[in-house]
Amino acid sequence: MSQPKPVDFLIECRACGVENTFNSHAPGSPAICNQCRETLIADELNESHREYACKDCDFVLLMKKETPVVVGETSCRCGSLKLILREPSLIVEQWSLFALDDELEEDLEEIDWMRSGPSPVADPDAYNDLFDQDAGQS
Repeated sequence: MSQPKPVDFLIECRACGVENTFNSHAPGSPAICNQCRETLIADELNESHREYACKDCDFVLLMKKETPVVVGETSCRCGSLKLILREPSLIVEQWSLFALDDELEEDLEEIDWMRSGPSPVADPDAYNDLFDQDAGQS
């Protein structure tokens, strides 16, 4: 089976509602919310979202079902009004074919997205001395 081509899309987060844009997203690679770090694409996405695709530029909108999108009136990022509703979602279908394995999903859940890991400091007591030095003195 050949790998589907990467997709440019906008997805509204199920958890926090922030709109996240992905360019050249390859099925199977993680799509994580920029705000709350929730995994955005999952098998149950068809229950909460609708997928709209632009006929002109192939950009995809994955919007919550309660978000008003009117085919023929709502515009794509390219300005086109030629959105079509795709049911079931092609992105969800492709994602499930190339889904992340359970071990990688667990690794992503354990990441502290707010800060990097601790950086080693040779002398923790002297750490503040770095900031107390006057750059003009030698």
